[in-house]
Amino acid sequence: MNALNIVKQGKLLLSAMGNGTIEFYRIADGEKLASLFVTKYSDWVFWTPEGYYSKSDFDTPLLGWQRNKGETELSTFYPVDRFYKDFYTPFLPEIILRTMRTASEVFSGINTEEMVNSIIERNTAEKPSSVAKKNETNDKVNLFLVSCGVANYQTEDFSPLNYAIQDAEKIEKAIAEKYKDEYKEIITYSLYDNQFTEENLNNLINTINEKAGRADHIIFFYAGHGTFAKSEKGGDYILKYPDKTGGVAIETLYKTLNSIRAEEITIFLDACNSGSAVDHIIKRRIQKKLPNTAHASRINVITSSKEWESSAEIKALEHGLFTYCLLEAIESTDGFEIDKIANELIKQMTEKSLKYLNELRIPGVFLSK
Repeated sequence: MNALNIVKQGKLLLSAMGNGTIEFYRIADGEKLASLFVTKYSDWVFWTPEGYYSKSDFDTPLLGWQRNKGETELSTFYPVDRFYKDFYTPFLPEIILRTMRTASEVFSGINTEEMVNSIIERNTAEKPSSVAKKNETNDKVNLFLVSCGVANYQTEDFSPLNYAIQDAEKIEKAIAEKYKDEYKEIITYSLYDNQFTEENLNNLINTINEKAGRADHIIFFYAGHGTFAKSEKGGDYILKYPDKTGGVAIETLYKTLNSIRAEEITIFLDACNSGSAVDHIIKRRIQKKLPNTAHASRINVITSSKEWESSAEIKALEHGLFTYCLLEAIESTDGFEIDKIANELIKQMTEKSLKYLNELRIPGVFLSK
């Protein structure tokens, strides 16, 4: 051990070890949360004791599992990317260090030792290609876009919004025009104000499910009010109805969209506290995909705020801040590569939030690819 530091208001201990790693411990009970290793070339890998990991874009196997075979046989080393589908977790440092919980606590109900052994025995997970492909035959696929905007709120708890429907309309137009040559067909649907109900959404998703193929893509965009509603089961993030109590729960949205036969599903939420949706879907997704993800859709979630933040409308931009920056990100990237769009969105929101709000706002992001 070379150095120690205490951060996060005395809740987290950082220990710089002699082997070059930095270890993170929860001071309340001494529980080890994670480890970090950074090379002299700035490549890095972050992992938890249970085996979940996140890393920079490099191919060197700095991390892996070692299985000993007794005193008479050499041990076997399995590079961590052999288990990409089972353990790779985008934005893992943010998840662990923001929640101050172990991976077992975050992804509760998982027997990690049993899972690791079964994965090594199965040994089928492979690292995906670094070059994104629409499909192996290069045939164009369809894109289904659902744009939802709720502005005319008539309840006491939520005030009307100025740009929610305009935001949804502009996103629909931008995507339809920008990617018209990338997809075989772009099929758009919209639910505005009183049309935004769980029944209408379910009917719409059923329609898409009848048309969508296994290789097709789905985009869901929502601009409106959102809130975290507590319940006996802990609570759920809610996309609010305009004229009555309740709304569409993120758990319902997740289950509904995930029922569609599609290669990739992307959710954009421009709503207050929408980071709660990222946390919820990360937990649900990782629990669902273990131990097998062979036939699951990739799901991406990008939100306008963290779970404790509001989502700003900017009069000078005539848009919600998130939607304006998302439109800029779509315009400045070549194709619908979600990681590039997310990176550009972060840059745009960093710049625009400091300019218009005098404070930093960064979107919540989960990319399953």
